[in-house]
Amino acid sequence: MKKILFWVTTLLIFISILNENVSAQENSSMNFKIFGGASFPISDYGATSGERAGFASIGYSIMLEGTKYLSQNVNWISSVTISTNGFDNLTLEKSLPNSQVNAGSYNSIWILTGISPETNLSSEIKLYGLVEAGLLFSIFPAIHYYDFYKGTKNLASQKGISLAYCLGGGVNINKINVGIRFNAGYPKYKQSFTNGLLDSREVKLPLMILQFFIGINL
Repeated sequence: MKKILFWVTTLLIFISILNENVSAQENSSMNFKIFGGASFPISDYGATSGERAGFASIGYSIMLEGTKYLSQNVNWISSVTISTNGFDNLTLEKSLPNSQVNAGSYNSIWILTGISPETNLSSEIKLYGLVEAGLLFSIFPAIHYYDFYKGTKNLASQKGISLAYCLGGGVNINKINVGIRFNAGYPKYKQSFTNGLLDSREVKLPLMILQFFIGINL
């Protein structure tokens, strides 16, 4: 919960700074939007079986997006997205007899930029698509295993970074914006285990989320 509050506060500060910068530029054509919505883990990230199963559950995302006119029906777009997905403790416990699992949440920050073509259906309605690329900063949750016969095993929380991309689209109606985003990245984590002895390994877990957003033009 503290991490979520920290990230929300950071995003609000970032919005405030951007708004001040835009206000200071009388001729600025940069437009900002803020979104909130659901985050659905897909592929290995949300899988509950297999070597790379992530056991991620449905979560939520918030996003700040800025667009600037490049040419007719084409905009430059940049975005910062913060996403949180829980860990499916119960499903993992079912696959590990005589055990208990207690894990935190996956957290990710996506910093992306790209282009967004659009078309006008009317003076108040626009359809748009987008493609972006950039960086993914992710946090793998700490996991505590307790086996009734073998004792405890702890997996420390780890940070990962990778290149990332986003494909999406939506509809803009006056100040309301409804959209969908597919985000993907492939971060590596250097995980540390404790079970009487310290052990470590490097793993690569694909992080893919499908997000459904509703936002407002600032």
